[in-house]
Amino acid sequence: MTIFNEPYPNIGIVLQKIAGLADTSRLAFNNNNKRYRKDEDYGARKTVDAAVLQDSIEQLFLKPLSKTVSDEFGRYFAAYVRLGLSNYIELMKHVPMEAIERKRVVEMLNLHLFVESLASLIWQLGREQMQANDIPAFYFEENPIQTLIRFYETQVCSGGPNFNQYFEENIRTATKWRSGHEIPNIGSLQSIARWATLSSPDAADEDKQALFLCRFIAAFHKKTQYKYVEPLRHAIAFRLKNGTEPQIYLHNLFREFYAQEIQRSDLHDLATFALQLHQELKRSSGKPEGSYKELTEKVNFLNDLMLRHGVEAQLDYHCEWFRGRLAILSGDIENAGDHYANAVEKSLYKAGNNIRDLLKEALAVNAIQKKPYKPTLKKLKNRALTFYPKIIEPKLRNLPVTVTDEDIFEWRLWFIARFPKRGWFKEGIPVLERRVQEMKIRGCDK
Repeated sequence: MTIFNEPYPNIGIVLQKIAGLADTSRLAFNNNNKRYRKDEDYGARKTVDAAVLQDSIEQLFLKPLSKTVSDEFGRYFAAYVRLGLSNYIELMKHVPMEAIERKRVVEMLNLHLFVESLASLIWQLGREQMQANDIPAFYFEENPIQTLIRFYETQVCSGGPNFNQYFEENIRTATKWRSGHEIPNIGSLQSIARWATLSSPDAADEDKQALFLCRFIAAFHKKTQYKYVEPLRHAIAFRLKNGTEPQIYLHNLFREFYAQEIQRSDLHDLATFALQLHQELKRSSGKPEGSYKELTEKVNFLNDLMLRHGVEAQLDYHCEWFRGRLAILSGDIENAGDHYANAVEKSLYKAGNNIRDLLKEALAVNAIQKKPYKPTLKKLKNRALTFYPKIIEPKLRNLPVTVTDEDIFEWRLWFIARFPKRGWFKEGIPVLERRVQEMKIRGCDK
């Protein structure tokens, strides 16, 4: 199995992390009533096929929270996860993060996407829990679950059992919850909710919502070593003060961050050489006689530069892309298809809007194979529908993903449009002319 470097965490990992904070993984089951295991159900971890994503959110969040909190809250929380992931996917589509350390990218995502999404959720739910335009103070704490338990202690009826009495049989663990040394799991929240509602049985669902949200916040702060306590407070306070969501230009923030990180990384010579090579290997520009060998050597030199800078795993999709172009323009159609398929896989979660051109080329080259391999085309179409669906004709975007003769005909037309004859190497002209004639497609003689 090949592991590719991904500055942006892939969707499987993101879902896994959120479910870990929510502690809902233990309650998630697939349609066969088997435990929802990341190795099985995130099998296509690089894809965010809408059907797979919808099923993952349903199994990991909607169903467990509908069972442990309420149907309404399950739908509400799942909708927030869906919205956050949608914003994340749009960010990945448009802003590259090549050669950037994942740790730095995750810090930015936590600060500008996760914290802001969580603040929005707290603001919306908190206002529903308070009669005034306010939210409960415990959501601002480092360990809100500890503060909430102490709040409930002041509310429990004098005639009912106090915290220690109610949890007498499990007092050691319960004391750790109360002191903040341990965060209760999602199953234990049920017991705390039953104790809390002794004073107000009508507020059972509201208490379970507050307990879950407090546990989620506490788990996030603990996991991130309390780095985002103040940013979360400020994000909530902004919404309370202004009565609205802030305008956050996520793409601009990340583009600026990317530019700064590239400047700091001292990759100027590599970036300049790669841009020059992109120009020399344009699909549509004329190729001087004998240039195939020279350009092949330049691609190999670019690979050496990446090794020298220690960024080969992060940037080698460019070399695969170049090798794909060298192969297709010289008539090596079969190897070109493999290079392009590999380039697409290596570009995911890092390439930003570069992936648009790469996907169109990859689909076109793989569609003109003598016997187009539908599993490869299906995977590429799946990637396209995930990262740049606009390149697929609306009538061909049906899920689950299939590859039809109409798809293949469309992508073969792309080949004619994107790889005109004037851009072919002299060595490739006879082979490519013959293949185009076999496909009975006109328009390649420009």
